[in-house]
Order: sequence, then structure tokens, then C-alpha cells
Amino acid sequence: MKSRQNSTLEFCTRVFSRAVFVLAMLWNSAAHAQAISTPVQSENSQFDGQFRCPESLADDAARDREIAGYVDWAAKQHPNWTSKEVIANRYRLLTLHHCTATLNTISRNASLAGGKDRFACPAGDIRMFFPSGGPGCKPLPLEKGWENFMADPSMIVDVNPNSIVRDKNTVKLWVRFYMNVATAYVSADGIDYGTYDSTKGVWKFFCGNRQQTIVQADYLLGDRPIYHRPSNEAIVEEIKPGTISDFLYQKYCGSR
Repeated sequence: MKSRQNSTLEFCTRVFSRAVFVLAMLWNSAAHAQAISTPVQSENSQFDGQFRCPESLADDAARDREIAGYVDWAAKQHPNWTSKEVIANRYRLLTLHHCTATLNTISRNASLAGGKDRFACPAGDIRMFFPSGGPGCKPLPLEKGWENFMADPSMIVDVNPNSIVRDKNTVKLWVRFYMNVATAYVSADGIDYGTYDSTKGVWKFFCGNRQQTIVQADYLLGDRPIYHRPSNEAIVEEIKPGTISDFLYQKYCGSR
């Protein structure tokens, strides 16, 4: 099924649930290391005592409800926590309750996010991206100089830290998105340029103003570009909370 690209930023500005963000960040190797090293204090011994290891729950739906409940609890009880502290407390609870299976999965996924074990698998007219291979799948290595930023069931996001350019209150860098949803690129004047499954471009964040723009980008189906969006089509947009753009902004603009 295709989704239509009505905005040039739509694929990365949709709102992710906080629970999906926690799962995605626990996948990420850098976040995994930060979770181990970030100090955090929980003020709710009752919550600590009621915590159950994800592997002890009945099924994936129950695990999804549990982590959504955890993130909602953190947002209500600790609204000033940073994302690192939310993740660090989650890791603390898993360690406190000896959730060995989940901790092993996190460690394994953290290593997978490094790009050594990623695969592009055929799925109709697009590719799907997974941490394990299968029939027809091909390895999807990280490009030289790039690193994984996050991965979730719908998208893999890589960044090139060597491309970062800071100028006063702005940050520019190259970002690559691999998507598991077929998306049609439709220009502002209604021209359908076809379907793409990845995009690679230069992002610019206006730190302090919570704004962003794509300076330029290529939209690709496999290795074939279907559209090059030049700099004269750049649009400055507000960054919505809870989006991938928001996560990138927090990472590279920090508290500014």
C-alpha cells in the first residue's frame, strides 16, 4: 500500500508514540551505552516493586502495553526527565529485576544497529529493512563515515557525523532514511514522480527556534533516484514534538 507524499517532510515528521521512541532508542548502540552510564534516581518504590520483566508477560501485545504504560508514567511523574533519563531508568528497572532475556535482546540489538547486520529484502515494488536476512535479502552495510541514529519497525535512520556544519545557531548534516512504507513523491504542483523507499539529504536545524528545512535531498527506489529536490524548494517548517525530526533536533541542537 502506498502513502502519498503531500509534504516534503511528511515521512519524518509524523508523530511517534513515546513508547516507540524508547524502543527505538534502546535499539541504538549509542543510547544503550548512555543508558548504562546515565545516573537516575527513581522516587517511586511502589512502581519499582510492581515492575515486571517483559519476558514474563503473555505476548507482544502485553509487552507493548507495558512499555507504553512505563513511558506514560515517566512523562507524568517525571516531566523534566530527558530522553536519556527515561531510557536510563528503564535500564535500571530491567537490571534491578534481573530481566536477563530482555537485557540480552537490547545488547544484541545495540550491536545490530551498528550496521554490520542489516538487510534489504524485496517486498513488491519496494524493499523492507531488517536486522536479519531471508530469501532474496541483501546486506545493507553502513556507508563509509555514517552511523546509525535509530531504528524501529517502520524506518532506519543513519547520519553522517563527519558532515556536521555548525554556524551560529544552525546545524547542518547529511541524514539517510530507509523506510518500510512505499511512498509516492508528489510535488507541490501535483506531479507524481513515483515511489521511493529511501531518501538521502542535507538537513538544517535552527537551534533555539525549533525549526528545520531540507536543504537538498535525493529520493530513491533501490539505487535509482526518482527525484532530486534542489535547494530552491527548501521550506522552513516547525518541528513537532515526538517526531524523528524532534529526536534529531534534540541530539544535534541539545538544549538550545
